[in-house]
Amino acid sequence: MKLYIQKNLLEAKDSYSLRALADRLGLQMNFKPEEVLWCRWKLAEQGAYMLNTDGSVQQDGSGYGGTIRDGLGNVVRVYAGCSSRN
Repeated sequence: MKLYIQKNLLEAKDSYSLRALADRLGLQMNFKPEEVLWCRWKLAEQGAYMLNTDGSVQQDGSGYGGTIRDGLGNVVRVYAGCSSRN
């Protein structure tokens, strides 16, 4: 199975979980560098609100946060939090 996976996944998208799996199975893999995707924030329509969120998961915990803005781009509320893995 090890040879089958190495042969069929010559180049795989880089991710923490795939690296961990390859490491556990003792696989030698060529990971493609992550593609950077640029995005731009747009104003909400007048009278509406925009919610922007983000989060991350690490081996030792996770984090999240967000911002609510009005139609003029003014920050109305923000929030953030985290959890740890013990």
